[in-house]
Amino acid sequence: MELGQKGKGLTFKLHHDVPKRYKATAADTARFEKFLKIMIKKLQRLLAKI
Repeated sequence: MELGQKGKGLTFKLHHDVPKRYKATAADTARFEKFLKIMIKKLQRLLAKI
């Protein structure tokens, strides 16, 4: 999402206004989900030590 000026207030551009090259692919989404799962596990281990 990008901030854009519209009228008096700031508005966010909708998803379909974003150029295709900036949209996440299914592979990008899967990679991000895998990364989040790893980070959550690390955080849980860290909190268990405390």
